[in-house]
Amino acid sequence: MVIDPQRRSWLCGSPRCGRRSRLPATPAAARETVVAHLAEHALGERLPAHLRSCRCRAVGCPWHRRTGACTGLVVLSLFRRRNGHMWYLADVCEGCTRAIRGAAEVPVRSPVAPVPGHRADQRAARGRRGGGEATSPRQQRLAARAALMYTAASLEASVGPEARLLAVVCTLRVRPSGLSPLPPGLLKVLQIPGPAALAELQAAGWLRYLSRAQNGGPAVFLPELVGRPGRLRAGQWALRALADRRLAGSGARARLAALTVAAWQEESGVPFLLDPDGGARVCGLECPEAFEVALAGIGAVGLLDRWRTVGAGLLLCTPAR
Repeated sequence: MVIDPQRRSWLCGSPRCGRRSRLPATPAAARETVVAHLAEHALGERLPAHLRSCRCRAVGCPWHRRTGACTGLVVLSLFRRRNGHMWYLADVCEGCTRAIRGAAEVPVRSPVAPVPGHRADQRAARGRRGGGEATSPRQQRLAARAALMYTAASLEASVGPEARLLAVVCTLRVRPSGLSPLPPGLLKVLQIPGPAALAELQAAGWLRYLSRAQNGGPAVFLPELVGRPGRLRAGQWALRALADRRLAGSGARARLAALTVAAWQEESGVPFLLDPDGGARVCGLECPEAFEVALAGIGAVGLLDRWRTVGAGLLLCTPAR
């Protein structure tokens, strides 16, 4: 949730909500309003216990200094950032909760369990039976977001943009066996030096290259993703986005920025919010200003109409029609 003290308003950052309202006059009443709205999300969007995971780790642990691997149980945590202008309510492991300054565990008084027969549970069950593939455009964008955040968290900052772009696509195309097919046409679409990018990821211990996998073709093995549902259709969606003719001749950083913009927009032509810190992290850039330079590059080729800074440093982006 974003607090705009100049306009005396708040904006919910949840993609399903996006509610904007005026802040009460007193700070105490403003805090009560914010906490009450976050409580609505906590009660209405609870996940089954086996689906809860550390969201801090998923986005690259940006809210605290690195402390190693996640530890402890996953708890519901409430914390503020940027002088209280941004409020977060997220599932975070106990290790990250202790590392985040000012974080407080929110007690869950009722068991976190799905309601029997609920339509969302039935859809999730059908998705698991069908291999977990992302089928709708929204599901594909969400899968691309998850892949971008996963690679940002699991790759060292020294990994170059070509290897990072290959890692994102391999993550989206991985199968439950941990194998991600690597046909020759894939590297042509990405327009990257395949051997160098593969060698960089293999030297980092992130994957293992197999010249001939079980199906006879080349593939990479991602040990951390064994048993995860496949997202092959999301991988195809990402390749279509990266194969856009307007990106011809663009470097890997520009392609990562373009994929980030495509993954975070909700609908064609509808403005959406981007965090420049997170954008720089998923693109392997050193600072938010460098991410805005990358946005200028994809804006110049017609993939982004305009963007401007709003409350708490977020970017309000308008995609090209």
